[in-house]
Amino acid sequence: MSTGAAAEQAKTLGQKTYEKTCIYCHEAGIGPELKGRQLPPEFFAIIVRSGLRAMPAFPQTHISDATLKELGQYLSTSPARVPASATIK
Repeated sequence: MSTGAAAEQAKTLGQKTYEKTCIYCHEAGIGPELKGRQLPPEFFAIIVRSGLRAMPAFPQTHISDATLKELGQYLSTSPARVPASATIK
């Protein structure tokens, strides 16, 4: 198994969901930063289901309750993201 395939397999469902659905707005400066805020998983579930301002609501047909629970757990325990510009010297 290649290193890339092993790394992909090690990702949690929450991380995969974040990278598939959330990252495009929340790491592009469109939506607020989600990682590193230690918000409870329930907070994310409420916002995802209800929507808030520019963020649309995502129904159960798009993100299941089980996946949403994993996503909330992933975000509530993730460290703050280090922007790419901060790593360039």
